Amino acid sequence: MKLRKNPLPNNAGDIACFLLIGLGVPTIVIWDLFIVLPAVYEPGSFMYNFTFVFSLFLLFNLVSNMLFCILVDTSYDPKILEPPQPGSGDRENWHHCESCNCLAPPRAWHCKTCGICILKRDHHCIFTGCCVGHKNHRYFMLYVGYLVIGSFYALAYNLYYLFVIRADIYTQTFYHFHMFTMPILLLRGYAVFMPAIFLMLNLVAVSISACIFLVHFNLVRRSAVFADKDRSKFDLGLYRNLQSTFGTRVNLVWISPFIKSPLPDDGFHWPESGDQRLKEIS
Repeated sequence: MKLRKNPLPNNAGDIACFLLIGLGVPTIVIWDLFIVLPAVYEPGSFMYNFTFVFSLFLLFNLVSNMLFCILVDTSYDPKILEPPQPGSGDRENWHHCESCNCLAPPRAWHCKTCGICILKRDHHCIFTGCCVGHKNHRYFMLYVGYLVIGSFYALAYNLYYLFVIRADIYTQTFYHFHMFTMPILLLRGYAVFMPAIFLMLNLVAVSISACIFLVHFNLVRRSAVFADKDRSKFDLGLYRNLQSTFGTRVNLVWISPFIKSPLPDDGFHWPESGDQRLKEIS
C-alpha cells in the first residue's frame, strides 16, 4: 500500500472541514458516552456495557477508515506505468492531462487542489482534504457509512435523554417557544443550553452524512463515479460493482480497514458491460 507524501489538507476550506470532523466527532462521543449513556442505563448493566462497547466499535471504524482514506495514495504516477504503445487498442482510452503534461489512464482525472491525476477519480472530499479514487474509495464509503450509523445511534439516545429523561425542561420549552427555543434555553444556563446544542449538531450530522452516503452508494452500486458521462458503462452487476470499490472480500471489510481486500481492477483497465474480458476476471 502506497501512502501519500503530504496527507495534510492544503487549503483553508479543507482545513476548516477537517477540523470540524476531527474536533466535533470526539466531542459528541464524549458527551454521549459519559453524560447521556449513564443517564439512560445503570453503569455496569448489560445494556450500558453493550452500548459502550458498540459505540467504541463505531468510533474505531469511523476514525480508522477516515485516516486510511487520507493516507492511501490513489494517484497516477507516469514513472511507474508508461502508456500503451501507439496503435494499441488500450491507447485510445488514454487522454492527455495538460496540467501534468502526460497521458493519463481511463477514468483518471486531474485534481487542481491535490495537483495530480487520480485513478478513477470520484471527487475531492473537503472533510478529508484529499481526493477519493480507486484505492481509497472503500475507506471513504465505510467512513461515511459509519458516520451515518453513529449519528443515527447518537440521535436516538439524545432524543430520549432530552424528551424523556429531562422532559420537564425540554418538552415544554420546545413546545411553547418554537423559533425562540435556543435563546430561552441559553437564558436558563449552560447546563440546559448545551444538550440542545449537541442535539442540533447531531441532526446536522445525520442529515449531511445520510445524503452523502446515499448519493455515493447510488454510484458505487453501478460502479460509476461522478466524472463518468455514461454511468452504466462499467455496470457489471451489483456484487461485482461492490467488489470494484470494496475489494474481493466485500463481505468482511466492514469489520475493520485493516482487513486486506484486494481490488479486482488495476486502476488502468476497466471492463465494460458485456466485455468478454469479464469471463477471464471472474
